[in-house]
Order: sequence, then C-alpha cells, then structure tokens
Amino acid sequence: MAVRRKGQSISLLPEGTAFQRGALYELTYLAKDPLVGGLGFAGLRDVGSFLRNAQKDDAGTANPLAGSIQYVYTACQSQPCRTMHDYLWLGFNEDESGKKVVDGMQNWIGGATGIFVITASARATARTASTLRAGSRNSRRRSPTR
Repeated sequence: MAVRRKGQSISLLPEGTAFQRGALYELTYLAKDPLVGGLGFAGLRDVGSFLRNAQKDDAGTANPLAGSIQYVYTACQSQPCRTMHDYLWLGFNEDESGKKVVDGMQNWIGGATGIFVITASARATARTASTLRAGSRNSRRRSPTR
C-alpha cells in the first residue's frame, strides 16, 4: 500500500492494483502525535511493586510497608475486573525489574473483552490508544474515528 504525500488517499502497490471487494487489508503507519495508553496499568504496577519490594522511593522516602507484604491479591466486580483482566493480559503484572506484582486475582462478573484503552487486537501490535472505541476485536468494526 502507498499513502500519498498529503495523506489524502491510499492505493495498493504496484501502482494501478485495484482493491478487491471483501478482502481484508492491513495498514501500518507511524502515527503523528499518538495518544499515550496504558499509564493507568503502569501506575497500578508501579505502586504495587513499590509497596511490595522497595525500601524507599527515589526521593529517599521510606516505604511504610517495606518487608511486610508477602502476597498481593485483588478482588473486584464488573468494570474493575475488566481493568485487571487487561492489566494481566497486556503484561503489566511484571515490574521493570522482572518481579511479579500481583499473586492472584478474584474477578467476579468481569467482562472478558477488556476496556477501551487498547485498539489493537494483540498486545504486540498495540501502538496507540483511543478512548472512542472498545478494546475487543469484534467491536472495533463499527466504531467512530476522530
């Protein structure tokens, strides 16, 4: 595929190749000023890791729970369960040094499709985020764009 310089049209390569009805095409591009997604997951991870593993923070403030936490479990209902599902599925249950953060999750009545943050169907291809569309691969087909 080729995108014209002004970004107004897309065409298949080689030049002159027609789009086929019913065919699926994938377009990958570098976004200009993409939205940042996943900061909430990183925050959950970092707070949990700090309380569980650190003796003090970067400013030297002591961790009030240092050495006291043996296991970390979560329990939730409904929407928070969807957040924790994505937290785990997207690989946030490992801190920056490779240590596990949460030992167990009790999700009660949590939706299986996740929340709105990630727009790609696989975490390896999730490059940008959108608050306008749902995270499941089936719900994105009819979602609005900016």
